[in-house]
Amino acid sequence: MLNGQIQKLAITAAILFVLQNIVFFTAFGILGGAIGWPGSLDLPAGESLPLIRENAGAVFQGYYIYLMSVIITLPMWVLTRQALLGRMDAISRVIFDLVVYLCIAAVSAKALGILRWLFAMPYLARLLESDPSSQPMVTMMFDILNLYAGKAGEHLGVQLFSALYTLCAGFALTRMSGTFRLLGIAGIIVGILFLPYGDLLGLDNGIFLTVSGFANTAWTIALAFILIMKRKWLGSGSAEKSLSPSYSTSL
Repeated sequence: MLNGQIQKLAITAAILFVLQNIVFFTAFGILGGAIGWPGSLDLPAGESLPLIRENAGAVFQGYYIYLMSVIITLPMWVLTRQALLGRMDAISRVIFDLVVYLCIAAVSAKALGILRWLFAMPYLARLLESDPSSQPMVTMMFDILNLYAGKAGEHLGVQLFSALYTLCAGFALTRMSGTFRLLGIAGIIVGILFLPYGDLLGLDNGIFLTVSGFANTAWTIALAFILIMKRKWLGSGSAEKSLSPSYSTSL
């Protein structure tokens, strides 16, 4: 790629990093104000469903915005990979390919978890309101959805797959020089924080999700800043290296 193209990719990736955080915290504010999210995730059906029914508009809006923040994650990392391509060695490129594939898995799992709150849970809330005698069946469906889609979204999407792609990104960045190497070390730490300790060790997930979430925000904002500051250096790397077609056209 040309120097100017790489610089544009770096700037666009940086914008997406910032945008993703803005969109997520917008969803956080809406859902937190309406239903006390994320604490509401642990409520039983008898408490959660009335909250959803009473705040249906805010719940749909908040979770839809949250879904958008999740979807943004994929192009964000694809563009980051392309922006860094000229300054990465062959091993780092392979590692960053894994970042993208694991990000696809994380986005898919998170989306599954979010979709239950957009459609299935509001339906159960309306059903419970219209037919109180359906409470045993509604409660059972509520629990099943949380055990299936909820664990897929939280355990796999928010934690395991996010931990793996963040660790891979961190390892790839440590193979670069200067500030990117420091960001790589920070990324490895963030990835370790993302691991699903709650389910694996029987600990409180809330603490780990909160710490890893804020650590990830700080790390991605720092990465966005460095992508912009180092865009000319990244662009010059593409001119210095003669990339093979397999690397320049993959993904």
